[in-house]
Parts: sequence; structure tokens; C-alpha cells
Amino acid sequence: MVDSNLERREKLLYSEKAWAYRVKLEALNHRGIMSDTPGQLSVEILCEQMGESRNQIFRFVRLTELVPALADKVDVRELAFNPAVELSFLTRTEQGMVVDCMAKYQIKPSLSQAQRMKKASQEGGLTLYKIESILAEPKKAPDKAILAVTGYIRFFPKGFTPEQMDAVIIELLTGWTARTAG
Repeated sequence: MVDSNLERREKLLYSEKAWAYRVKLEALNHRGIMSDTPGQLSVEILCEQMGESRNQIFRFVRLTELVPALADKVDVRELAFNPAVELSFLTRTEQGMVVDCMAKYQIKPSLSQAQRMKKASQEGGLTLYKIESILAEPKKAPDKAILAVTGYIRFFPKGFTPEQMDAVIIELLTGWTARTAG
């Protein structure tokens, strides 16, 4: 049944795919299905069947540990996949607090915020206050120097830093502006 669902449906929700992978792995483990290769692990069989990497299979299976409210947010893309995987390591109570904070502050955790919550949980110190303080942190914006030079990187020697590239561009534009203004 799981195979049929995976094959027939082109677009599965993340949660559906996660549960399908989990059920399939459990079936492979419990039935002792033999592979053509002796010693091949059930996850390796699933990787071959699904065309996914081992890590990706395990990330999907981790999603089955999410409380339904977080799983739903992943399905509708209100919560990114990788932060959701990190949040799956929190206790159900902690996940519930994250859901409440997300709703209260209309915010979704970044990957680094989710990783910090996971670490705090593993250390036994993830409280509502800690979750709120992590989610309240301003998210790091991409470095403007990096954004400004990405299209021009091919014109610079290897090893130039984005800051060096930005400085050269500013210098050249300053000279060009002075020549064209006069």
C-alpha cells in the first residue's frame, strides 16, 4: 500500500512522505526482506528504491516526531524543512511552546534558531522564556558586500574577499563618476 501511494502520487506532502518512509523502513526491518547484496541495510534498500540519500531519508523520518501543528506548518511551507527537522528533536511539550510562540509573534524559526533550541533542549534548559528570546533575535541578513559582488566575482583574482571586491568596485565607480561628471 505504501509503495502504491509513493508511486501513484506525484506530489506528496512532507508529512505523508515522512510517514511513508518510516512505515517502509519499519517493514523492511521487521520482515527481514533480503536484498541482492548481503549485509545491505534496510535504509540502503529504501535509498535505492526512492532515489534519496540516506541522510535525506532519515531527515524525512525525523519529521514523524513533530507534533501535528508543526507537521502541518511544514506541509503548507509555513515552516522550512531543515528547521522542522531540528525542532523534531524537542519534546512534545517544547514543540507545543514553539507552536504557541510562532502564532503569538507571527514568526517562524530559522535553521540556526531551531538548532539553538535543539541544543538548549538537549541540555535541559529550553523554557518558554528561552524559546521566546531565541525567536525574538533578529535574523541575520545576507552580507551586503557578498550580495553586491556575486555577479562580478569572475572578474577578480581567486582569493579576493567580498570586501576587497566591493572596495575595488567602489573605487572604479568613484573614478568613473568623476570622469563623466566633468
